[in-house]
Amino acid sequence: MNRTRYQFRDGDLLRNNHTGALRQVQGEEFTKRFMDAQDHEMAAHGMGHLAGSYGGALRTLPLDDIDSLFGQGVYTVKTSDIRRRWSNLTALAERHEESINEAS
Repeated sequence: MNRTRYQFRDGDLLRNNHTGALRQVQGEEFTKRFMDAQDHEMAAHGMGHLAGSYGGALRTLPLDDIDSLFGQGVYTVKTSDIRRRWSNLTALAERHEESINEAS
């Protein structure tokens, strides 16, 4: 049917569309409170209950960090940023395999 999967699953392989960096999804999508500099300032002045914005997030593990630029560990990334700037190689491979099976 050639449907693209838009949900991210544990173990999905992601590639950055600009840099070619590789990451692996760790776990499932969850909701996170994201705060920028202005939000931290609001919290410091007693308005923390109004600060930040909530959105979907994923934990990702850098796979090609040869020079340890990122350090070691898992990074939390906004799901919207991943959908915009990263390709889900696992979902693309599944789609390709499905189209081959349909052609047979």
